[in-house]
This record gives sequence, structure tokens and C-alpha cells, in this order.
Amino acid sequence: MTSDSIYYITKTLRYALMVVVVLFFVRFFLVEMSVVENRSMEPTLVDNDIFFVEKISLLFYPPQRGEIMQLDEPKTHEFLIKRVIGLPGEEVKMDKKGQVTIVDRAGKVHELVEPYITPYNFFNSSRAEETTAKVPPNEYFVLGDNRPNSTDSRYFGPVHRTLIHGRVVRIGWLNALWQLLASG
Repeated sequence: MTSDSIYYITKTLRYALMVVVVLFFVRFFLVEMSVVENRSMEPTLVDNDIFFVEKISLLFYPPQRGEIMQLDEPKTHEFLIKRVIGLPGEEVKMDKKGQVTIVDRAGKVHELVEPYITPYNFFNSSRAEETTAKVPPNEYFVLGDNRPNSTDSRYFGPVHRTLIHGRVVRIGWLNALWQLLASG
């Protein structure tokens, strides 16, 4: 091998290593892509939808009510996608009809308006039950949008902030393209 060949191979390997390091950094610290694998967030996210998990903003501001997050289920550590409903220090109440009421830290009562949920008959669900939970500091009460078919904080309790990976971002045109490619 000539010195030019060794120089070229060394330079190529150096660039390849830099690309791998950058991709590793982006994947584990900034954003990652994933696919929905259940029906607990319907109609907002449906089975096989593509979404991105944006991670960096959680370093600067905490999850907010209404945001969709990817998280670890506290008991099984399975990845889940759920909507933040109750914030630290609040009390969350849900009646058998599915109406959610929040008692904030100041003691003020708010009925949660949830336009992302389609009407359904919660009474006919075998999982329809009243729920009341006090959300501890650094924890969040999360629910799936498809309440009768969602395993969420009603069953495993509030989720600690350290188990929340990032905000879910769905890109509609990407999902349309994905469905088109999958069907063809």
C-alpha cells in the first residue's frame, strides 16, 4: 500500500467515525423515530403511525398538560405513549362517564376539556370506574386517549419524571407516505 492509500483510508475511517458519533448523539439525546404499536392513543395516534420523540426540550421545561409523551411503564419498563393529564401536586379525578376534573395546587377545580377524545360510551366499558389520584412531586398522571383500551396511570399510578423520555411529534405527511409505501 502506498502512503496515499493509507492517508485516504485513515481519512475515510475518521469521517465514518464522526458520522457514527453524531448519529449516536442525535438518536440518544435529541430525537428518535418510532412506530405506534397499540391502540391506546386512538384517534390521535393509530396503530403503525410513525412519530418522533423529541428529547432535548425536557432539559429546559417540564411536561405540560395535554402533551403526548413517550415513557417507561413504571412496573414493566415497557415503552408507552400517553398524554399528560395531571401535573405534580395536583389531584386528578375521573368519573365513570370519563369526565376528568383537576384540583390544582391552589385548590381550584377545573373540568378538563378534551377535544382529542372521540365520544364513546364509557358506561359500557368493563374498565369504567371512578379514579382519584394525588400526583406526588416530580410525577405526572398520564392517560391514553382511547380510555377504555388504555393501560395508564389509573392502573400503574403516576409516572416519575425520570421515566419520561420525550415529547411525541407526529408528522402527518410522513404517515401518509408510510401507509402508501406499506400498501404498495
